[in-house]
Amino acid sequence: MTESDDRPSPEAWQAFREAMGYSEQELAQFRADPRRAYVMQHADRLNAWVIVAEVVASHGCAAGHQVGQRFYFSPHGLYLSTKGPDSPCLQIPVAAAPAVAVMQERIISGLTPEPYLFNHVGCVDVGLACGGWGHVALRLYAEPAP
Repeated sequence: MTESDDRPSPEAWQAFREAMGYSEQELAQFRADPRRAYVMQHADRLNAWVIVAEVVASHGCAAGHQVGQRFYFSPHGLYLSTKGPDSPCLQIPVAAAPAVAVMQERIISGLTPEPYLFNHVGCVDVGLACGGWGHVALRLYAEPAP
């Protein structure tokens, strides 16, 4: 994290400040942190990828999620509601969040998001046998952005 502070451009920093609702002082505080500045200097790398959480097992899912259904996330940490189901169960993004964060860090660091070794997660509903309702398992992977 020793690279120069020439990215993003001053205009991009200003747009970021406005989008975040930061004062000039808050932006200076943000930029003074080498980790945050590094992320901003390399955030454009995130635009090359889309992260997919695909249902690989489902039983008793109250939301009706089925094997093969795909949920899409931006490596910026956003659920892409225009690409996946209109009404995902709240537990899908919760289950995917740690894996999305790891892939995000890999991309920012100049690595590919794969191989992500622990790429299977499950919703927090433990299923009928353990006192819950059902359970959904997901496999996470990255695809090049369109």
